[in-house]
Amino acid sequence: MTREIGVQYFIDSGKATVLVNGNAVDTVNEGEFFGEAAFIATVGNLLGDDQREKLLSALRLAHADLLQVLRTGSIKAQVSCRCLELNVKSFVAAFKDDFDGLCAAAR
Repeated sequence: MTREIGVQYFIDSGKATVLVNGNAVDTVNEGEFFGEAAFIATVGNLLGDDQREKLLSALRLAHADLLQVLRTGSIKAQVSCRCLELNVKSFVAAFKDDFDGLCAAAR
């Protein structure tokens, strides 16, 4: 699977290893997710300045933190995996009239 920026993945079935600098640091199992750091960073980058600052405040992050999280690790399947994806554009569109809801969902 090629990982896209701005997509959060949910493991529907299977198991994967989280790698940071080539070292296994965690396991992601069925029902869990990965890609949330880059997902939130991309959400922030799609928003206007005022909304971005409100989102960062709600998440207790600084803008510099947002720029650092585009890629924090890699995922390697341990067995065959079926993943569901949540695209940032679809996520933002779902909350286009409810910014407070977007902030709450992002937490």
